[in-house]
Amino acid sequence: MKTEKQFKNTKLSKICSYDKYIKLYNIITTQQKEKYPNAKYPILCPTKRFYTKTNHREYYSKYLENMIVEIIRNEGFVAKKVETSGTKIKTKTGKEVFVKTRNKINKGEPDVYSLLDGKATYFEVKVFKDRLSKDQKEFIETIKNSGGVVHIIKTVDDFLEIYFNYIYLPF
Repeated sequence: MKTEKQFKNTKLSKICSYDKYIKLYNIITTQQKEKYPNAKYPILCPTKRFYTKTNHREYYSKYLENMIVEIIRNEGFVAKKVETSGTKIKTKTGKEVFVKTRNKINKGEPDVYSLLDGKATYFEVKVFKDRLSKDQKEFIETIKNSGGVVHIIKTVDDFLEIYFNYIYLPF
């Protein structure tokens, strides 16, 4: 686990506070120890899960989506990322980055869906200055009108708040 000073120099610190990093580290470590009790190697820490060659916001989104799915699945619930395709574009600096696109059938669909105790629960990931599109707002309204739950996740802190209040139920 990283010290607070080390953590502040990581990409994860842009979307996670240090106290939530410690909680995330403990969740992942506990889940992996339960899943792989005989593992002889150190558990992979949350900061090592980032794609290291870019700071593009899309990779922060992907990190949050993958983390949400992994943690929910490890709690024994169903979770899946919505299928997307994408294309590479060049940034102003000339770097190539991946930008996701969706076909028209899925327009506005949240990034992650899950079944938590039999209830349809969706997670829409928005990092930094990202905002919901008109299609996303309409889709979210449809989900809510159908009895589903939608959470907008901007940081690891947002997800862990939901995790500790609705998903993780210690016995």
